[in-house]
Amino acid sequence: NQAQARSVGILRGYYHYCYPDLGNSATAEADWMLSCIGTIAPGEVLCLDYERSYSNCVSWCKAFLDRIYERTGLKAYLYINLATVNAYNWSTVANAGYPLWLACWDGIANPLVPTVNYWGNATMKQYDAERGIVVGPLTNADVDVFNGTANDFQSHGPNGWQQDTDPPTVPTNVTATAISATQVNLTWTASTDNYGVAGYKIYRNGVQIGTSATTSYSDTTCSGCTTYSYTVRAYDTSYNESGDSAPVEVTTPQIVELLTNGGFEAGNTSGWTVYSRTSTPVLSIQSTGVYCGTKYLYQQIKTLNTAGGVYQRVTGVIPGATYTISGAMKSVHSDIRVSVKVDTDGGTSYTAAEQTIASAITSGWQTFSAQVTATGTAMTVFLDSSQSGGTSIDHVGAFDCISLTGTQPCN
Repeated sequence: NQAQARSVGILRGYYHYCYPDLGNSATAEADWMLSCIGTIAPGEVLCLDYERSYSNCVSWCKAFLDRIYERTGLKAYLYINLATVNAYNWSTVANAGYPLWLACWDGIANPLVPTVNYWGNATMKQYDAERGIVVGPLTNADVDVFNGTANDFQSHGPNGWQQDTDPPTVPTNVTATAISATQVNLTWTASTDNYGVAGYKIYRNGVQIGTSATTSYSDTTCSGCTTYSYTVRAYDTSYNESGDSAPVEVTTPQIVELLTNGGFEAGNTSGWTVYSRTSTPVLSIQSTGVYCGTKYLYQQIKTLNTAGGVYQRVTGVIPGATYTISGAMKSVHSDIRVSVKVDTDGGTSYTAAEQTIASAITSGWQTFSAQVTATGTAMTVFLDSSQSGGTSIDHVGAFDCISLTGTQPCN
């Protein structure tokens, strides 16, 4: 350990074994290394140990070394083997002045053998592994030779470095907006920090629920008609945390189901009104070949080249509120067009209905889903079948899983 190494005069340092191939950020790994060290005493050196297989290893390693230099002013060593040196163009790393610690187990205690690309000579060379005997606390150590004096070795950490202990400022102006029964969106004004803010921790009712690298967050785990209190806390690259922001409360709306499978599961068409555009359809409830549940609506057109259907007027909607209509429809016969429309202010005329949700001739079940915004205190849903062409009558359109849902303020 460090205390024992100091007691026998061993030159000391810290190395970090990196994992760029796992998708880790070079900056994040460098910050994590420094957070673990805490304080670097004068003369102690740093090293990046790269032994993985990663195609962008040069740019990743340089980003790591640059981050260490940015935060500490120290030029950390890069530990790599000879094959890795020869496999990539390391000129950007060498030209930036980062010293090479070469792993070359040739048994030759000379850092200048072999000469290497980009650096010319290694600053330090590991020439054997786990066969060295060191006086004091260490045995079976890797053995290395350094190209210079002890003072040269320690010059990579001349003044020491102390971990940043100053926290970021507290986030301000936190806002919380319930955009649905299950989602609250948060925004806030950015914190500041002497080395830079790394991210933010988000708390709901005092429990952390997530983090964000930006000044916004979406909580998608809410329940309807529930009041939540949110706070935000900033943290920096040394994992210092700010205090909590001022709490902000928000109450989520309730989910309302205005239509659930159109009521067809009850085995009847209660609540639906038959209308004729040019023909009055004959209705029935079927249970064979359903799309969902156990029953669906059957609309039989009895006259060639005619159309008609059913509508249901739903009350209790809020003007300006958005609702979702969804379901499934199919043409039981190939000359039947099935359509779904909505009148957003509760009118009962199919031709005057403002919004066509779906319209098709489809041999199998076709699903639909759309957003509709109420313009009045009621909305009307139309299920329409029209026959055109052909020579046969009694052709059918079918509808299933008809649903109208939305969110409204809690009572």
